Amino acid sequence: MRRILLRSGKSPFDVIPVEDALHRDVIATNSGNLIFSDAAHKILTTPDTEVVSNGMRADPAAAGRINDEYDVFVVPLANAFRPSFEAALQRLTRLIEKLRIPVVVLGVGAQTGVDYDAARLKAMEPTVRAFCSAVLDHSASIGVRGEFTERYLNEMGFRDVEVIGCPSMFLHGDRLDVRKKAETLTPDARIAVNGSHTAMRGGGLHRIVDLAHQRYPNLRYIGQNLTDAKQLHWRDVNSPAGRITLMPTHPEHPMFHEDKVRVYIDPQTWFDDLRDFDYSFGSRIHGNIAALLAGTPGPIVRPRRRRATGASTRRDTPPRRGVPGGSTRVVCDGRLLARTGHSGVFRTPACRQQADAR
Repeated sequence: MRRILLRSGKSPFDVIPVEDALHRDVIATNSGNLIFSDAAHKILTTPDTEVVSNGMRADPAAAGRINDEYDVFVVPLANAFRPSFEAALQRLTRLIEKLRIPVVVLGVGAQTGVDYDAARLKAMEPTVRAFCSAVLDHSASIGVRGEFTERYLNEMGFRDVEVIGCPSMFLHGDRLDVRKKAETLTPDARIAVNGSHTAMRGGGLHRIVDLAHQRYPNLRYIGQNLTDAKQLHWRDVNSPAGRITLMPTHPEHPMFHEDKVRVYIDPQTWFDDLRDFDYSFGSRIHGNIAALLAGTPGPIVRPRRRRATGASTRRDTPPRRGVPGGSTRVVCDGRLLARTGHSGVFRTPACRQQADAR
């Protein structure tokens, strides 16, 4: 049996209480990471393979053990070619350089502005070159998210580059069953919305959310960041992002008090909840991919000044057969947690008190 080491925060079969998940940061700061890593885990799982999560660790000192215990190292990535990820990319490169086993990179993307100008990435070009060189010393090609990333690497001299999109889009194989659930969105419609701190604060998305909140009583905001989860579970606002009161995850926001905010730390629970919604929208790529995987229409909104992943949207979320054009909680997989004595649903202190009273 071939043993595959997968770069991921956790295995989809791991049941982790919320406190441990937050302390360990199994979502790697953004729960969207688990969507594509879980998809990669499923794609790689066959009767002849064992897939093991590395917990996001990239320790060069572990290279000897990895060489002895595994047959291949698979690295699904998102917008890794960006300045804020450079240190992590350097650590990953140092590990790969010491490996003697094949290394496979899935879906890496370059992040730049909406005009796809790579000038902001110029300073980290040596880091990207070192990473790609290390990977191609262990692999026949690099899988990227879209044409922009392909062109970005081609211009640096790398030709063994394949546009494959995001692994998350292949969670259900070669088709997605996304259906329009209502001809019009009435005030009773169940609508989900997502958005980054940048989009909410600087891109004007908060105004759209506020308007939707007024018009649709069943609106739910779905956060993705670790700071969002800490706000919901501990009311932790001790970070720059945590102090943005425009975010529905902030304890002062009305949606917080109305129990209309969630953060998921297991993709399957995320999909299960979104399956019952009529519509989803927002600025988060994987927030809307989660909706599509649940069968719910989920267009992406691009607010003003939003930074976009370098891969073009049409290739980050490529057309697929079956896809038409166009209570405040931190939630674990409740079905799994029920087996270990955990409820799987974590509310703010006020909501917990109300639940206890009932």
